[in-house]
Amino acid sequence: RWTHPRPAFSAKSQILNQGAQWGPVLARAEGDPSMHLFFSQSHTCRLLGREESWSPGGDIYLTTSADSAKWSEPRVLLSQGQNGLPKVTANKPAIFSVKGKGLWLLPIWRELPQKKSTCT
Repeated sequence: RWTHPRPAFSAKSQILNQGAQWGPVLARAEGDPSMHLFFSQSHTCRLLGREESWSPGGDIYLTTSADSAKWSEPRVLLSQGQNGLPKVTANKPAIFSVKGKGLWLLPIWRELPQKKSTCT
């Protein structure tokens, strides 16, 4: 049953209003009741000459929820600062079992900043 849209993060979240969010991906592993939300968020790459415009990508974040009503504070999985290129989630993760442990492989791409942005 669908409900009315509501924010996944509290108004006190450290990441709200810091940049555009891109490529949300919901995932759930078999037998795991928790829902996992992966997304990327811009925080340094603005398009020059365009007010309130962001270059795609940024850091990759993860937040989880046991009941889809309350979500954990998002945490950075992969920082744009690790190689300077903004990153964007590309698809849902592939989930494997390796030696009895769950292994999640999240596809991403690196977005080359536009020439007229604060990234270059």
